[in-house]
Amino acid sequence: MTWLNSIQNSMMIGMAAGYLYELSEVWPLLENAEVGFVPEGKEIREENLSYRLPVHFVGDRMRDDAVRPVMLKDFREYLLRNTLSETLEHTREYCVATHQEDKLLSADWYHFARVLRNAITHDSVIRFDRLARPPLAFGRWTIEAAHEGKHISQTGVASTATIPLLVAIHRFVDEKLD
Repeated sequence: MTWLNSIQNSMMIGMAAGYLYELSEVWPLLENAEVGFVPEGKEIREENLSYRLPVHFVGDRMRDDAVRPVMLKDFREYLLRNTLSETLEHTREYCVATHQEDKLLSADWYHFARVLRNAITHDSVIRFDRLARPPLAFGRWTIEAAHEGKHISQTGVASTATIPLLVAIHRFVDEKLD
């Protein structure tokens, strides 16, 4: 599935960028830096820029030893959160479009992933629904009934569950779907 690989590749590029931002040799490259967008089909030239986004502040913040670790942690969390969200959304849409939703709903990771995704993309609070009832387990992580209404940081389920979930989703798509 091309869309699944595209999502994964974007996350990996982001993780690599996060690593590069930790290197002080990279920071000077960001001085006065801007990212420009050119409409598809147009030549990449100054006069064809449709939008210019200043990114020089990233280099400034990377130089601050107190800010850098927080910013990079937030960025990595963002990548994990969005990768899980996009992967679940596209997988669900594919299953609905190909009439394989029953396979998705019965996947051992699905309801755990959905509750986790809902928490990390909304307000970080665990909420169950009529389809996702506790306890929900995946690997070494469990979301218990006592976690209902609690901040995800109080559950023992961290973003470290995201990568194993992504692996499980990829395996599901490769092995279970037509």
